[in-house]
Amino acid sequence: MIDFEKGMEKQLKNGLCIVEYFARWCGTCRQVSKSMALVEASYQASFFRVDIEKNRQFSEQQNVIGVPVVVVYQDGIELSRMPGSLLSSELKAYLDSVLTP
Repeated sequence: MIDFEKGMEKQLKNGLCIVEYFARWCGTCRQVSKSMALVEASYQASFFRVDIEKNRQFSEQQNVIGVPVVVVYQDGIELSRMPGSLLSSELKAYLDSVLTP
């Protein structure tokens, strides 16, 4: 998983990207980060973490108003988003539902 930094917007426009928006003070976000790490190898996608405080402008452009939230993008277009706490099994079920045709 890659920590998103300013200027990486172009990387989100290439292929399948799964993005976790989080805040360092958020305990629930830590659980979602662990879940993301556990499922990452199961998907052929780029995984990113976006700290909404460090990347406030980008997060606002993406209409992120609460954390944690996981957003799935395909070539820069948002396919789906899932807010709240997710165990790894819940995250995998969510991603499978979004990515399975």
